[in-house]
Amino acid sequence: MEFQLKLSYETWDSIFTKKKNDVNEIYNTFLNTFLKHYHSCFLMIKTNRLLNDRPWITSGIRASCKYKRELYMECRKYKNPILDTYSKDYCGILSKVIKEAKKMEYDKRILNSTNG
Repeated sequence: MEFQLKLSYETWDSIFTKKKNDVNEIYNTFLNTFLKHYHSCFLMIKTNRLLNDRPWITSGIRASCKYKRELYMECRKYKNPILDTYSKDYCGILSKVIKEAKKMEYDKRILNSTNG
């Protein structure tokens, strides 16, 4: 509600007093005025994501993901069909490994949970 009040008190004179034939300047003035009100009402909150929120990611999975990214870059660089096939197979296997690691972690959590 506060956003509507602040915005409703804006006179918008700075927009309408501009030259009528410079549309870009009028738009930029409008956008700056609007964003000033928007950012004053909706503050950005930054959070740090902890690595511990995904305990199923092992050092082996991290290494495999790094290798997958390197393979992808090589595939883009060399356009080799054999390398493309190998990369797709590797990605498929890695996806299965990640799925299984997630399944094992969540199964372990379910077994160790208590009905409180």
